[in-house]
Amino acid sequence: SIDQPGPAYTDQGGWYGQAMWIDDQRIVVAGPSGRLIVWAPDAGKIIRRINDPPATGTGSPSAVLVTQDGADVVAAGSTMMAYDLQTGARRWPRPRPVGPAVALDPRSRLVWAQEAGFGSSRLFAYDLATGERSQAELDGQHGTVCSVHVAPDARTIAVSSCNEGNVALWALDGATATGGAVESAGWASSEDLWSPDGIHVAAFRVDTLDAVEVINTR
Repeated sequence: SIDQPGPAYTDQGGWYGQAMWIDDQRIVVAGPSGRLIVWAPDAGKIIRRINDPPATGTGSPSAVLVTQDGADVVAAGSTMMAYDLQTGARRWPRPRPVGPAVALDPRSRLVWAQEAGFGSSRLFAYDLATGERSQAELDGQHGTVCSVHVAPDARTIAVSSCNEGNVALWALDGATATGGAVESAGWASSEDLWSPDGIHVAAFRVDTLDAVEVINTR
């Protein structure tokens, strides 16, 4: 099909799940088995298959992140793995257990991922090249991390808590809080709502979803 790349395998159904553009011609798509493909929609063809057959513990990715240079892709669900987009090879010796909230720090080539388990407020940094966890930790939220997004200038990270309904900003050195919460309880930011200049972030009211506020983070 020129509209979608599958189903390619009977054991996993269609290629639903997560996808992200690499550039104007290619998109990486993750299926529920943990397999990934690099797909060219205009040409209607699959350029590369990745994690095929899928390694143990790599199934059901809920997020797919591509580095700015288009060299690597990170697939994360209950575990996380990085792959070389040019060769399809795994970057790390084994998957890392994580939570569902993940984000890329392109300046330091780190992956920030929620602590494995249910309802954690903590994010840890993993080296993109090796998968090793560093000592850096973000724990500015007192509630469960529900989403995390890096600003376009790659200097600040926004962490949204769903059960306490607030949004906090942290500097991407992993140690210094940029400031207090940009919104108090009752507000969240569950999408990538940074402005292109990396200065403003949008937040919405959790209880009604009818109110949106644009906040100057400087």
